[in-house]
Amino acid sequence: MAVRLVLAVMCSISLHLVADDGWTAADRGPVRMGAEARVPESGRSHYSRYVNFRPADGETVHLNPPRMSWPYWPDWPKTFENALHTFTFQIAATRDFARPVVNVTTPYNFYNTIPALKGASRWYWRVGYDLGTKAEKWSEVRSFLIAPDAVEWDRAALAEPGLAARGHPRILFTEDSLEEIRRLRRTDAASRAAFQYMKRRANEILATDWWRNFPKTDREPEPEAQFYTIAHDLALVAFVWLLTEDNKYAGVTERAVTFASYPIGGRSSPEGAGGDGNEDATQGNEYLALLFDWLYPVLSDRERQVLIKSLEWRIDYWMNSFAWRGKGRGGALVRLTYSTPEDELGSERLYMGPAPEWKHYDWRAPVPEGATSVQVEVFNYYTKGTIWWDSIEIRTAAEAENLLRNADFSQQTAPGQPAEWEFSAYGTAGEPLVAEGGGRAGTPALGIACASGSDRGSWRQYLSVAGIRELHVTGWYRTEDQQPDAIRATSLSGCCTSHQYEGSMDTAVCGLALYEHSDLGREWFDLILNYLIGITNGFGFDEAWNEGAGYGTSKAKWLMNATMYFDTALPEANLGRNPYYSRIGDWFSRVIPVGMPHHAWGNQANASRGNHLRHFRKFAYLTGEGRFLLNWQQYGGRKFSTFRPWIEYALPAYYQKPAPEPEKDPVGLFPIAGWGMAASGPPSLRRTYSRGAGIIFQCRPRGGYSHSFYSDNSFQLHAYGQMLNHGGGTSANQDPYADHTMSHNTILVDGLGQAQPRGGQLHPTYGRLVGFSRGEDYVYFAGDATRCYPGEPGVYRQRGLAPPETYEPQDVSHLRRFIRHVLLLRQKYFVIFDDLETSRPARFTWLYHITPEEPFELDPKTVTARCALEDVRVVLTHVANRDNLTVDDRQGLDGLVNPITGEDYRERRVGDFLCAHNLWISNREPQSQFHFLAVIYPYRGSARAPRITPLDDYTVGVDEDVISFDPATAAQHKASFIVDPAAMRGGQGQ
Repeated sequence: MAVRLVLAVMCSISLHLVADDGWTAADRGPVRMGAEARVPESGRSHYSRYVNFRPADGETVHLNPPRMSWPYWPDWPKTFENALHTFTFQIAATRDFARPVVNVTTPYNFYNTIPALKGASRWYWRVGYDLGTKAEKWSEVRSFLIAPDAVEWDRAALAEPGLAARGHPRILFTEDSLEEIRRLRRTDAASRAAFQYMKRRANEILATDWWRNFPKTDREPEPEAQFYTIAHDLALVAFVWLLTEDNKYAGVTERAVTFASYPIGGRSSPEGAGGDGNEDATQGNEYLALLFDWLYPVLSDRERQVLIKSLEWRIDYWMNSFAWRGKGRGGALVRLTYSTPEDELGSERLYMGPAPEWKHYDWRAPVPEGATSVQVEVFNYYTKGTIWWDSIEIRTAAEAENLLRNADFSQQTAPGQPAEWEFSAYGTAGEPLVAEGGGRAGTPALGIACASGSDRGSWRQYLSVAGIRELHVTGWYRTEDQQPDAIRATSLSGCCTSHQYEGSMDTAVCGLALYEHSDLGREWFDLILNYLIGITNGFGFDEAWNEGAGYGTSKAKWLMNATMYFDTALPEANLGRNPYYSRIGDWFSRVIPVGMPHHAWGNQANASRGNHLRHFRKFAYLTGEGRFLLNWQQYGGRKFSTFRPWIEYALPAYYQKPAPEPEKDPVGLFPIAGWGMAASGPPSLRRTYSRGAGIIFQCRPRGGYSHSFYSDNSFQLHAYGQMLNHGGGTSANQDPYADHTMSHNTILVDGLGQAQPRGGQLHPTYGRLVGFSRGEDYVYFAGDATRCYPGEPGVYRQRGLAPPETYEPQDVSHLRRFIRHVLLLRQKYFVIFDDLETSRPARFTWLYHITPEEPFELDPKTVTARCALEDVRVVLTHVANRDNLTVDDRQGLDGLVNPITGEDYRERRVGDFLCAHNLWISNREPQSQFHFLAVIYPYRGSARAPRITPLDDYTVGVDEDVISFDPATAAQHKASFIVDPAAMRGGQGQ
């Protein structure tokens, strides 16, 4: 021993003494993880499913001015509901706000076109809700500190960007920069490759049937190509025409105008309005905006108006019916109710929002097969105020005769009773009105007045529609004394949905193109620009993407499209200074290291490679960070991406190409979002995954919702090119098993998994990272997932998850503590410790999923499993409470059956993937305090098998290491690593 000590000191090769029994003892004592390893809780993580207060009170920010946002509701977090508020947003150097440097009134709960803050380090801010009304209320005063090294990003000029003076084109290039853009195909190798690809594709497009016979309507089954893909190809041809000036592409102009002439309701419309590509159909908004901007100089005034009108209704629909406001089921309504002599066939409805000035509508309504008559009604539908109708037309085609009789209301059978028209108040106090000169041109107008929101009324007429397939419905309406539609709680203002977010990023560029041509365009531009800066991602405002890497990288590519359009069109934008882009790029790189084929925490598990290729080059150029370019290259990127190739082509004109380089730190901590990752090397280097080891761990304040899973405190391990465990089954959309906790590598309590309501948040945080420490030979994370489990009976169903009989009559309110401690040691093996407590004896189940069927060995007595993944062997062994553990190896389809609750997801599985072995390791006798201690050790087949020795229920020896989760362990003198579980307690749920 003395000789070994001398050698260790002289050579500085080892930091450990080798004890007589073969275990090592640290010469400076064991590495301890206790109270000093606690992760401070950030107010930014509180109620973070919804847009919340940013910065958090007292936060030190590294951006000047910081990104600003606040909850939509004055009594937040009590209220999450549709509402309508205006905000007065102030920032001042003093708490009394005597001289605010920012003092604006805004309809958005994120305002970010503000100046850099000068003259103080601490700043105060507050928000006034509905000032000047009976509901006036001020938020609490909050403060933030600007760090001395903060990046300055003055955004004041963006409030009035001067786009009208800049003119068109302005997206990706201007009239002055067009020659420079054209030269890129000769001066830049990547742009040249992108140009060659686009030119080849453009020539192929010119040979398609739909190009040669461009569809005059989007109501027919032909062409087979989806209309949003046609719009994409039109944009590509237009870009090639501008680069080459070859007039063989000039036919794109007339086709773009024809596309823009399609009214709402057909296959070219956005999602929810008839689009034939579902959510993808909304991309048509983006392409039409590009066509308007790029072709503007060659369009006639008439053609420009056609495109302006199309972009207006698209913005109006998206902003006011889908992603921001909600028309709901009230106000101005046109209803067509079809029937046969025997039956009523249902109705088609067009809802429209408040319009204090006369507003035109244009609607194509399908006629059900077999219908012989239609009841046409124009309503005030359960909304206080008055609605006026003028020039109502029902035609079989745009130029056909108006089918309505007495369409101008000039003929009257009695005062206030226009011939051919009937009024009905449907038993309410709705009042019919006729204004002799009230129409747009001094002609009569029909009105309906409602004294309250419980009233309704309609003017109606019956028409014959036998043999008619479609009705062309147009006219004008205006409203009096009606409130604007409420802002949806599940919108960009609060907890947005997946499709709302994606479609808003698709539609973002429409505001940039239409800014000076339309009030709608300006409103949408302001909303989106402030959102891009202040929120950026509705599924993780500061870091991470709660939906996981699959949906995350998928949605991020839409974000990057919008970002690049705005950043290149607005020289003063500098959106790359938004720290979110750097942070989310870092998270994407770590949550699925290059080479990993599957991730466990959200739908679209295997989409990451393609999505990294689609937008990581854009990430790199925008942020100037070479690690993102390396990531793109390691995923297989060569010169450019074919996804939005016109953006890829133009990048060198606006940004300096960064030098590819790996991450400098192999460890990533994302405490606000609840993720920790560690590996033996940079995650963007493929060899890290193929040659090294690593862990991805999650415990999220947002919990599981949308396209993410109920999987908190689960882990994904990898080593030597293999995933050591598997989570989420196929991770396919609509697969309830993927959502269920039992498909992940975490804990069940009495067979029950995690579950939270789909909307709102019951607690400030569901999960939370509570511990983190690192050193030369270890990385440590701890997560508290106690609140992730349902604390009361309820309906916890997400895409078919959990039949009512499972969670409605029972809950997991007896769970008092579930804190998981995970260690990556020596960059090669893992130790997991679970600290559990309930208010009554319970059965805890430790889950672990293995993909290959053979070879596999299981020793129930020692609770040890051995398997091989190609040339990598893995030992999993449980150390604690072995005498009280049972092992259920649920193989194949049996893994989709919960033997404790009876849940059976075999009939509803999506996809063919199955884990061969699903280990359910549970305590045999229920207990109110329990813990698991497990070691997972991978090694190459030619290497020596590890030596794993249980020392007590809290302590294990692994080769020459001793790891204990008992600070008072008898093995202290030989311990290498000691974790104090009690130091991580006392937080949420306890």
